[in-house]
Amino acid sequence: MSRAEFVDASEVVIRPSTEAEFADAAMKRGKKVIQRTGGYWMETVPGFFEPIHWLARMRIEDVKRPCPICWGYRSTLHMDDARHANGYMPIHLLDDLDNYGEANLPSKRRNHLCKSRKAVQVVQVLDPRPLLDQGYDVLKSAVARTHHGSVPAFDQYCRNVRRQIEDSRSITLAGLVNGKIGGYVVLSAVDDVVYIDTVLLATEYLPTDIGTALAFETVQVSRRCSQIKNVVYGLHSREDPRLGVFKEGMGFKVRFWPVKYQIPQTMLWLIGWRWPDKLYRLTGRSDSGVCAPIDPSINIP
Repeated sequence: MSRAEFVDASEVVIRPSTEAEFADAAMKRGKKVIQRTGGYWMETVPGFFEPIHWLARMRIEDVKRPCPICWGYRSTLHMDDARHANGYMPIHLLDDLDNYGEANLPSKRRNHLCKSRKAVQVVQVLDPRPLLDQGYDVLKSAVARTHHGSVPAFDQYCRNVRRQIEDSRSITLAGLVNGKIGGYVVLSAVDDVVYIDTVLLATEYLPTDIGTALAFETVQVSRRCSQIKNVVYGLHSREDPRLGVFKEGMGFKVRFWPVKYQIPQTMLWLIGWRWPDKLYRLTGRSDSGVCAPIDPSINIP
């Protein structure tokens, strides 16, 4: 392992950005970001906006159409305004970092973590060259297995990796197996929240439990910053129960955060008919059109 390219994860501490810095980094990646009262909104798919900081806890008076030309938007709400919610965002959330450790994991996850430590070294990637050499194959393997996302042209991938590593507001953790990258995650932090933005694992290295090692070390990196109180591991994918069981076993419980959304009824019907699981992640609605109940364990200051 070259010191110039990697540093062991045990030495890494994540540093959170302000929301303005977070928005600036997204714009440099080519994202469309709009500043409005209450925060920054990002276009996640053409014509649809949500706050760049998912858990921004907006007040209801700030949840307005971010731009004149958009077909929809949504935002999580401050708990004091939860009565105005018309849906929920189902997220995997770890919100008890102080008590998180190996001893708190289920026995099955502890065994997997022990196994992974014998084969996987988790490091922060400091130089883009290792990912330029090895990461594209990891990406292709992960997309072929999960059917999630797409594989960009190699030149575009290289540009993305260079921006990713050069961005001081994000951290890339990789799992090395016999010195080779078997998977990696990209983390970002804003205010008191760490977001696991990207998870890519090569199929051939899954038997090493590399995913367990990366998830556990992500929390350790987050815990070293006293400002961080929450770690978000994406939205709940109910169509992939094994993934949900894994995330919950690692401490990322499913939480239903109150949201206010504005989406035309025809679009809701189309999404629900064609992609019911996407509708669930977007609004909290089940196939029957009923939203999940509010989670009383949510504590939003």
